[in-house]
Amino acid sequence: MVPERVARRLGIPVLTVATVAVLITRCAGSPPVATGHAAAAVPTASRTAPACAGCGPTAQTTATSGLAGKPDVVAPPGSGVLFAGRDLIYATHGFSTAEVAALARRVPGPVTAVFSSEQMVASRVAGFPDIAVDTLIADPVSYAAAVGVPDLAGLLRAGVVLATGEAQLRKVGVGGRIAYTDGTSLPVTAVVDAHEIGGHEMATALGVRPLASGATAGYLLVGGASTVAALTTVAHAVWPTRTIRVKDHTANGYMSGADTVLTQLQTKLDFGEFTSRPAGVDTFVPDPAWIKNHLTSRRIVQLGDVTCNTAIINDLTAAMQEVTARGLGGLIDTADFQYEGGCWNPRAARAISGGTLSIHSWGAAIDINVKNNPLGGAPHQDPRLVAIMAAHGFAWGGRFLRPDGGHFQWVGDSIPH
Repeated sequence: MVPERVARRLGIPVLTVATVAVLITRCAGSPPVATGHAAAAVPTASRTAPACAGCGPTAQTTATSGLAGKPDVVAPPGSGVLFAGRDLIYATHGFSTAEVAALARRVPGPVTAVFSSEQMVASRVAGFPDIAVDTLIADPVSYAAAVGVPDLAGLLRAGVVLATGEAQLRKVGVGGRIAYTDGTSLPVTAVVDAHEIGGHEMATALGVRPLASGATAGYLLVGGASTVAALTTVAHAVWPTRTIRVKDHTANGYMSGADTVLTQLQTKLDFGEFTSRPAGVDTFVPDPAWIKNHLTSRRIVQLGDVTCNTAIINDLTAAMQEVTARGLGGLIDTADFQYEGGCWNPRAARAISGGTLSIHSWGAAIDINVKNNPLGGAPHQDPRLVAIMAAHGFAWGGRFLRPDGGHFQWVGDSIPH
């Protein structure tokens, strides 16, 4: 059965080979960019582009040029290949400064440490002041060199660089400003293809926006390695106790630690962006309008009462109906689901640095048989259940770097899973 389609992401404008190009077309096809040693073309998404109007809550931004104008798009010179000759390394809970330095001493090429930080943009929704924005923070010269776009360095130093989809959510273009909940604001210096900033919503330089105390780099971009296997051998020698992944390309096409799942920007475009207010350590309350417009409660066979994002509820229902029709209901512990599992749960992710929001915050993932599949433990899901969930658009957490065998996360059919 083909999963129900969700009109999910804004189109990505085609980049020219000039160092600085002009963004004119919205909702166009996939750009001619590539990642890593292999320089494989980024696959075209199999979704239609939704209309942009009203896709996010109102933020405190001021657009002096706006999306109706022609915001600058920084493009890679020459071939249009991004991150050429760079490999990606990521690990659960990221890398300390000492760990990054230790690797840099052992590899022949540059090492770029990339921080992924939830920066709080100010909203205009009364009582719900925060909009969490996934922000790339890195040394600007090192990151621009890794991307292959030298001009990007100055733009990162001077303010914030927005992905095209983020510019639509914020309703702001080059020359506008992004206001933060701490009372500061920064100018938008460029609007770029999301691939250029690793699929993050925004990007800026180290020191422009604060990082949390003790923040670790979410992933590294490493140059100079002859092969992924060679770099893996070196990395294991440097960090013998760490569980890591080394890749020259990613499943979702973005050169970042998100790799096998939707980025937060894609998640917002699929499932709606909410404003929120804090509700305790690593928890928050989304605004009631988002809850009303994007969540659905339903009694689903095998699971009982479930509250999930409206965009995935039919796919989840169809998956459970298939489980039932095939006589596999015994594979799911309904009581465990009601007690320890679930779908919608607004909180931070448990295994990602930078305070990144959990996909459960959007009600776009479900936890099944949690008791027998603890986070970080050996997964114990029946492969027939995993296959059924995959057929309906859900990637299995048992294959994550830090296994989460009870977790099924909706990715649709645009990412192999």
